[in-house]
Amino acid sequence: MRLCDASELLLDPNYLAHRIDIGGNRLIFLPTTRRLISRASFLDGRTAIATGPEVACRLDEALQAAETPAFEEAENAAPDRFIFHVAFCGSTRLARILDRPGRVLALREPNLLVELADWKAALDRRSGEDPRLAALVRLTCVSLRSRWQPEEAVIVKPSNWVNNLLPELCLCGRRIRPVFVTSDRRAFLLAVFRGGRERLAFAARVASHLASGNRSRQALLAAAIGAASEPLGQAAHIAAFAHWLQIRQFHDTLLAGGWGSEHVVTFDAIERAPHRAGSAAAEALGVDLSAGEVAQGVARNAGRNAKLPGADYSSEAQQEADRTVHRLYGAQIEAAIAWARDFLPDAGEGPLEAGDYPEELRVG
Repeated sequence: MRLCDASELLLDPNYLAHRIDIGGNRLIFLPTTRRLISRASFLDGRTAIATGPEVACRLDEALQAAETPAFEEAENAAPDRFIFHVAFCGSTRLARILDRPGRVLALREPNLLVELADWKAALDRRSGEDPRLAALVRLTCVSLRSRWQPEEAVIVKPSNWVNNLLPELCLCGRRIRPVFVTSDRRAFLLAVFRGGRERLAFAARVASHLASGNRSRQALLAAAIGAASEPLGQAAHIAAFAHWLQIRQFHDTLLAGGWGSEHVVTFDAIERAPHRAGSAAAEALGVDLSAGEVAQGVARNAGRNAKLPGADYSSEAQQEADRTVHRLYGAQIEAAIAWARDFLPDAGEGPLEAGDYPEELRVG
């Protein structure tokens, strides 16, 4: 693997910060193009976006480069724009609606943030700290914001796996423009079961990952597992806990950051009123898209599966699939919903309804 100077890679959009090798003291990049990035549903390895072999710089040199005037100038040039989400809630569709060449580039689930989230979870499990984590999150955010064109805004839609990094991403003193995409508990559970074993397993991993190192969260996860006696019932309860925990994280971040409900977009809004949802998200993110441009984004993505290029999508077909899921697994899903409502602290059933939070943060 070719080693390059950190300053040559960090602020060059032709190189996407992709992996971190802590033991090898390397930060690894993929050479790519805007077209490949814009077309990719995910930037975590599932979609091929590289135009050549990986290149790397020394990790310690990258951290040093972050202290240079050029890097600080780049950091102050624009805010970090994020679309956070709870998974299976229309966030990829929203990101595609907002993507407009020359105006807005949406980066969907870059892998480096996932690796940093794993690093933080490992630190949390052993009650450890590493000052490089916050520095690398800052460095990653600025590197991902590198522009292909001077007036093009960059939006990052991380994986929901990255929700454990919300304090480092949102409450760090940098200029942040976030959007939080949510769904209600029943819609989330239906989506998890609709995805079969793969999604059920992923929801369980998310629950464990986001509870890392926190005794009260781990106790609630154990309670979720113990609340049902058979595997599918346990899976439903774990998914309900994963949903609650992410909604709680969003609440805490909104409150700490001083943001209101204008920074929240619901799955229901994306499904039923995508133009309104796209316009609200664009305003919250601070990207200059007209109503007509948002409408064009909605039309461009209508009838298309946001995650599977070339595949069709319709709300009616998904609703029919949800009805089938509920016929098959409704008992487990409804039991998990009732358990979460009665057992989890401050847990309401709406997209952002959690007990005693201020009214302006509640979104139906």
